[in-house]
Amino acid sequence: MNSSVLKNELVNKIVDACKKHIEQTKIELADQVVFSYVIYCSSGCRNMGAALCTRNWLQLRNSRVSNPSEPAWYGEVNSAEWDHINEHYEFFYEVDNFINRLYEIFYDEELDDVDLDDLDDAGLWTFISNFFLDAVVKSFSVLKESGCFDSEVFEGDILTGIQFGDPDQHSVELIEQSSRKLNSDEWHRKVLQSCNLIRSNL
Repeated sequence: MNSSVLKNELVNKIVDACKKHIEQTKIELADQVVFSYVIYCSSGCRNMGAALCTRNWLQLRNSRVSNPSEPAWYGEVNSAEWDHINEHYEFFYEVDNFINRLYEIFYDEELDDVDLDDLDDAGLWTFISNFFLDAVVKSFSVLKESGCFDSEVFEGDILTGIQFGDPDQHSVELIEQSSRKLNSDEWHRKVLQSCNLIRSNL
């Protein structure tokens, strides 16, 4: 098995799941404005789904914030604060099953183009992290190029990337790197601030 072939297969599955999810979003949130759409998952990029947020919810949430020291960008770039998290997870069943299979390959089998046995634990995790990062970034590139977000429901400069429910130091790195590769400078500045805040609390 070749890692590039496996990565392309994962991209195809993510794109297919997101397209179904996005079309459902356009129906259910036709009267809303969505400013964010990210891949949302647990540690190790398992249990992939999608998270998004509407401007109406953000305004309502911010009006209820009781912490005067909370940064203005906090609710915007932290998916745990959003109103639509892992809805219609059924669209991502094939993605999740394939990721489980990938972990079996990474830990118990062989790849034609990468000698996994030569990697220590840190090296293997770096390989796995980069594998999923590349797949998510490529998936969003395909979604954007195919016009999936070209709708009145989505803002023109939409926040994308990968986020985690309870990010550890490795997850924060993926959040930052995906944002750097996918988002505008304005969005990435906010994401970077958020990542630095998370790191300071780990």
